[in-house]
Amino acid sequence: MVIAALVARAVVMWDRGRLAEALDLSAEAVRMAAGRQPDARQGHPHLFLASRLVDLRRFDEARSVIRAAGDHAGPLDLSGWSATPATLRARMSLAAGRLDDAFADAQADLSVANAPGSHLHGSGAPAVLATVALRRGDLNAAARHMQCPQAGRSQFGAAYADTWDTVVAAQIEEARNGPRASLKLLAGVYAELGTHRFLLMCDPACAAWLVRAALAAGDQERAETAAAAAGEISRGSPEFGVAAASAAHAGGIVHRDPARLEQAATGHTDPWARASAGEDLGVLLAETGSHSDAIARLDQAIEGYETTGADRDVARVRRRLRRLGVRRRHWAVKARPTTGWLSLTGTECTVAEVVSQGFTNQQVADQMFISVHTVAFHLR
Repeated sequence: MVIAALVARAVVMWDRGRLAEALDLSAEAVRMAAGRQPDARQGHPHLFLASRLVDLRRFDEARSVIRAAGDHAGPLDLSGWSATPATLRARMSLAAGRLDDAFADAQADLSVANAPGSHLHGSGAPAVLATVALRRGDLNAAARHMQCPQAGRSQFGAAYADTWDTVVAAQIEEARNGPRASLKLLAGVYAELGTHRFLLMCDPACAAWLVRAALAAGDQERAETAAAAAGEISRGSPEFGVAAASAAHAGGIVHRDPARLEQAATGHTDPWARASAGEDLGVLLAETGSHSDAIARLDQAIEGYETTGADRDVARVRRRLRRLGVRRRHWAVKARPTTGWLSLTGTECTVAEVVSQGFTNQQVADQMFISVHTVAFHLR
């Protein structure tokens, strides 16, 4: 019971943004668990600590704790414990931009979670799978993953599952129906950021996305709330660079501060997050008339997104460049049949698939960051 109490206290500290205290409590719980049999009905202290280390991008330490968790749980053959390490590995792969690896590990997690007799309460695998699909531009697959029975169920409490899963679902909703639609899902998240900040450390670019979504929907107050929460975490945990980069990114957007966005673009350890901050900096520079600098930043963002396989983000930045009068050649010449399905390009197939689901040409264009004329051209 003492171990469970320590983990519960660590959850509270992390939720409040008191990162160092949460780590200390988690480490103490792990030390106390040495030599004891874990209870599959409660949160595993090793795995909670490993999760927080993944949040902080301290991957080597996280892997060490994950190995210790396996040694700790192995003799009991507790069905389900092996799944959470799989999701932690998936999150590390996602952070590193290895989408195939992230997808494979998250799928492995779900296969164990769905096995008969599994004690797994859910560990974020659906959110990882949905994020991979979203970055690749497959919005329907992303939505299907978030409808998985394991979505929204966390062994570490609602503070984790109900926020990260909700944000991923809102990102999908934004991609489909715009920022105002996404904010309807996020009302509770914004309202509780003053006291519940668990999700802001799950993804270092999350705070920036919350700011961006609110601003796009015309909600300055919510944007400032998200940026302020990230800033408070950083000020209370100055020893953690990932918190500083997250705060700089969110603050740079809401305050239109290129210096903060530059700090985020260099401070983020995740390549996708760096590209995101670079894109936001490029957008700001374009709006303030720094045309050539904006193009350079957007080109760098494309390179970063391409490195991580984020095709949808690449398409969005290409559209930004087109609006600045710049076109970047991005197609490869490939021998194809002259007729039949195999004669279609990947873009043509995607356009046809999305249209077949009932979306208008304008909606397809918005989702794929291309013009309505291009959609019509591909359909013809």
